[in-house]
Amino acid sequence: METIELNDLVRMAKSGDQESAVEILRRFAPLKIKLIKNYFGYGTDWDDYLSEGDRIIMESIRDYDLGRNVPFESYLKIKLRYLYQNIRARKKELIYLDQEIGDGITMTDILESDDPPIDEPIIGIAERDEVREALNSLTEKQKTIIELHFYQEKSIRQCSEIMGISYQSAVELKGRAIKSLTDIIKNLQKVL
Repeated sequence: METIELNDLVRMAKSGDQESAVEILRRFAPLKIKLIKNYFGYGTDWDDYLSEGDRIIMESIRDYDLGRNVPFESYLKIKLRYLYQNIRARKKELIYLDQEIGDGITMTDILESDDPPIDEPIIGIAERDEVREALNSLTEKQKTIIELHFYQEKSIRQCSEIMGISYQSAVELKGRAIKSLTDIIKNLQKVL
């Protein structure tokens, strides 16, 4: 299949030829690896990044307009670059609940329960007060998603349905709320 032109492969893959689709995936594997190295370096999540790249290649085959004057390779390179740029941007925005916010305390530690254990040190109670104060600084939607997800233990899907927003919007809202909480708490701790 190596001698078949890329446009012919795309045409055959669009008509349902699986061998052509596999050949396109094989030909663009080095590009995926190069982009992953450029955007993420070596090591983590490579399988996920490669799978996402394969998904984009298959979508690109399906969506590519053979009548346009844009080479498939150029079209695909742009789609893959956007994919990996967006993944990298989302990873930078994520705040993990197990991320330490100070003195070995994580957001999960603070959000788990409203009632401190009897043997909890005074500093723990003060941190809970900081979280309550930080929660009051959030927007109504951010407060709602924190309340639903962490205190009422609703899934993100359930939160999105209750709030009347899309699942992706709920995920992003939760991420922004946690980031805001973390920033507010860090600022409160600097003041104290």
